[in-house]
Amino acid sequence: MAPTVATSRHPTAQRVLDAAVDAIERGGEEAIQVEPLVRELGLTVTAIYRWFGSRQGLVQAAQHERFTRLSSVGLDAWGAAMANATSVEAAHRVVDQLVNTALRPEQAEIRRRRVSALGSAFGRPELTAEIGVLVRQQVDEVARCLEQAHRGGLLSLQADARSVALWLPMVFLGRACFEIDPAPPSVEAWNQLCRRAVYLALVGAGPTTPITPMLAPEVVTWSEPDLPLIPEHPTPQLLVSLAIEMIDQHGEDGVKVEPLSRAAGLNVTTIYHWFGNRQGLIDVAQAVRFRRRARERLGSLEQAVRRTVDRAGARSMLDQMLLANTDADTIESQLQRLNALAATYARPTLAAALGTLHHRDRRHLAGILRQLQVPGYISPEVDLEAFSSWILGVVLAQALLTFDGRPEVIHGVRQLQRRVLQRVLFGDDVSEFAEELRDD
Repeated sequence: MAPTVATSRHPTAQRVLDAAVDAIERGGEEAIQVEPLVRELGLTVTAIYRWFGSRQGLVQAAQHERFTRLSSVGLDAWGAAMANATSVEAAHRVVDQLVNTALRPEQAEIRRRRVSALGSAFGRPELTAEIGVLVRQQVDEVARCLEQAHRGGLLSLQADARSVALWLPMVFLGRACFEIDPAPPSVEAWNQLCRRAVYLALVGAGPTTPITPMLAPEVVTWSEPDLPLIPEHPTPQLLVSLAIEMIDQHGEDGVKVEPLSRAAGLNVTTIYHWFGNRQGLIDVAQAVRFRRRARERLGSLEQAVRRTVDRAGARSMLDQMLLANTDADTIESQLQRLNALAATYARPTLAAALGTLHHRDRRHLAGILRQLQVPGYISPEVDLEAFSSWILGVVLAQALLTFDGRPEVIHGVRQLQRRVLQRVLFGDDVSEFAEELRDD
């Protein structure tokens, strides 16, 4: 496959790339159609192949370009502000600036595009590698600012600077789950929780001043929609299973109707009978991909909670669950889920379906955790609906670990996340865990 970035940025090649980016922004990857694109630009099809190798090469180059444009939005200004801080109070104001900026309503669209570009890298190793270069550069740039403030006594980082610098965008990218929820929890509770977590990571303690009030989303009446789920029949279940295998191996472009029907031993018309068209089958497959591992892990957590009989047991059990959420297999599954979430870009029906699935999962998780909060095993101050939305988003955003890829940074993120979540769930009284967390 041709490289995802054109070897020459001839002005005409840049025009093609800009047009491809615009097409994705309007209608997703499906909107990049070579012949209409070249007609619009007054070019020939051979021009596309000369610069990008193929349509797929152009798609990947456009996704790389999208992520490049979005990767440093606000970063330079924030880094400069932290570098110019001369007191602890000033550094804390910069931390608040970071949180407030990330949680503004207008950031939702930028976040949605970042998810779209990141998720598009699944099954595309060249694109994954190229985005990985950008992610590592961004992490290292932020880490330099954090380390300078740490050495100056303005911050008290709870992990090495690069691990903190990677964990922060995970936290804010996870906000995408809150934003697709059709009936989200309290925005103020979510924001306060996020701010506390960021302070714990950067300062080692919670904030001492109230957060700047955020504009809450308009309250709307919501009723759960019908979801594109698999009919209770072995034929559609087989078709969805095969479609998921094709997506996992080659992305949505790999879902070909005729090969799929041959593999299933069925007539092509059977697909249309059950799903209406190819896109209907893909949407169902993406919905199943988004939720399948989440349901398994929630089921395991529920069983573990039923066996918990005291506060120490709750801490130990949840700590082991946190470790499981950062193993290599889970990170890979989160990349698959991020790919499914990315597929919702410009596809409102699929977006509504995944939003409803997330809503169900976070309500389920809140119900499980309530069984630990009622007897006093976890802190009564924790808003479980907001926490469940927040942590499911952070776990999904662990897909970013794939792009950085440095083992020592991933290990640091793993430890930082455990420390923060222990403090969030159990308050400041976690001294008996401190040595264990340091040694693992």
